[in-house]
Amino acid sequence: MQITPLASSKSGRIFVREAVPSLQVGRRVVVTVLGRPKNGQVLVSLFGRRLSVETSMKLVKGEVLNLKVQAVHPRVVLKVEPEASRSQENTRILEAFVERLVGRLGDRPVRSFSVQNILEQALQAPKDASHAQAIGTLLDDLLGHPEALATLLIPVVDDDSGGRARVTIERGQSRGYLVRFDMHTDHLGHIESTARLDDGLDVEIFTETPESADLLRDHAIELFERLESLGIKRLEVLHRPRPTGLDVLV
Repeated sequence: MQITPLASSKSGRIFVREAVPSLQVGRRVVVTVLGRPKNGQVLVSLFGRRLSVETSMKLVKGEVLNLKVQAVHPRVVLKVEPEASRSQENTRILEAFVERLVGRLGDRPVRSFSVQNILEQALQAPKDASHAQAIGTLLDDLLGHPEALATLLIPVVDDDSGGRARVTIERGQSRGYLVRFDMHTDHLGHIESTARLDDGLDVEIFTETPESADLLRDHAIELFERLESLGIKRLEVLHRPRPTGLDVLV
């Protein structure tokens, strides 16, 4: 059995020669190493795309890197980010904080769960020991996605579920939009989806296990047909392991 190494503690930079849509300075991305470095180049996966990049780092096939965009011109430069994990305690505090301030999905409209609205409600709410901790977490969400037009923290409507989701909406490089959906479920684990809306719809769905990817692929044709009225051009389900130590709502 081959063991795939996950999040790296290395330091260094990766240089991308090809243009990558939607990259802005300060944005955090996840890159999976697809091959062994050779002559200073290595094949990686970024947003589901296979790219040949330049680096002096000693990388291992299957390794997952948590990177931050350092420059986009004259070429894209990605720098390894120190791992920033959020404890389970912080996650529970945030979930309870959102439910106390806003309510539950189904009782309240989706727009009520925007980070901006939650912060506004927090400023008017009575303060307790967990208040500052939850506010700091929400501010991290905003600062971590400066390009987002909106960020939503959505609890799953199920008393027995620990599921939760985050949606970010960004303006694309042209007139279109980029919608990112990160969801944690009890049974399928972590699922990410990226939808690009610009003269049609392009959708990529990532799962952390091959079994979840196979299950979603079984329903991909039905989903594609349901999205035909929106002008969908591509729908692809991919397996991508999650980096260790990274919480869903980061």
